[in-house]
Amino acid sequence: MPQSAIAFWIALMVTMVLTPIVRWLCVRFKLNADPNPIIAAHRIPTPTLGGVSIFIAFMAALAFSFYPSSRTYFLKIFVGILPIFLMGIYDDLKGLSFKFKGFMEIILVIFFILFLKLRPDFHVFKLFDYFLMILWFVGVINAFNLIDIMDGLASGIGLFASLGFLVLSSLTGRPDLVAICVSLAGCYLAFLYFNFNPARIFLGDNGSLVMGLAFAFVGFELVGHEPLSMRAMAPVIILAIPIFEVFLLIIRRIKKKISIFKGSPDHLGLILQALGNTIPVSAWIVYVAASILSLLGIWVGLTHFLVVQMTVSAVVIVTGALLLSWMIKIPVPGKSEDE
Repeated sequence: MPQSAIAFWIALMVTMVLTPIVRWLCVRFKLNADPNPIIAAHRIPTPTLGGVSIFIAFMAALAFSFYPSSRTYFLKIFVGILPIFLMGIYDDLKGLSFKFKGFMEIILVIFFILFLKLRPDFHVFKLFDYFLMILWFVGVINAFNLIDIMDGLASGIGLFASLGFLVLSSLTGRPDLVAICVSLAGCYLAFLYFNFNPARIFLGDNGSLVMGLAFAFVGFELVGHEPLSMRAMAPVIILAIPIFEVFLLIIRRIKKKISIFKGSPDHLGLILQALGNTIPVSAWIVYVAASILSLLGIWVGLTHFLVVQMTVSAVVIVTGALLLSWMIKIPVPGKSEDE
């Protein structure tokens, strides 16, 4: 059996075994997410540390893939991701203000970049290259943190994104990224069994922050070491749904004249429900879109025809803009924290 296939099964089986244990511990010690009166995505207290089992399974699969030949690389990834994982746990248990969490995300992203010695080569100018890299990392982390609002939504998007990045990594000769992507795919496929509606456990900030950092890293590694070109749109397209969520929230909150840092029922998942869809149907709508976007991202990342890259990118952007102009007008029940 290929090493990548074994890593996938390790990630899947460890997640399947650990998630019920983590859930039992959360119930035993009352580590639950209580129903939110502002964002009414669930109605009963639900265990919220699902990211713990994913983190352990992810690291176990990576340890298998990288030991002993790439032990240093594995340790760098582990130490680089660990701080944001721990911050996510603290946020789930004690709570952090959005502004402080955003500030810490920037600090921890810079730590990750420096610790792994990541160097962008967009060939614009060096300061802008680093600014663009930090913006990408912080933006993707927040995008996944924001879209984790409904049963199975973030973990399902994570599954399709990992598969899209897996194909790109495999066909561009990056076995290290292949190991990361198959491990993530195994984790999210297993976790969906517990997280799909009705969710028995939530991903939590500890899971969504790690998800965002992992995908930001993979996306950067695929296109960040070459001159800026249309190929850089490949990871953007694969992660278009979480990125769309960020723009949707900001515009809807500005339109309602409320702070963009305050909670409100303006998320994509809740808008899909407001249109009359059940939670499972809303999730499946997003899964279909995520699978299509992953295929388009793969196409943009592999083709050598500039006209194809520009056309596909333009179609995705225009479609997103049209959906955005429609969705900002859809009324959603509930009040914001400012109301």
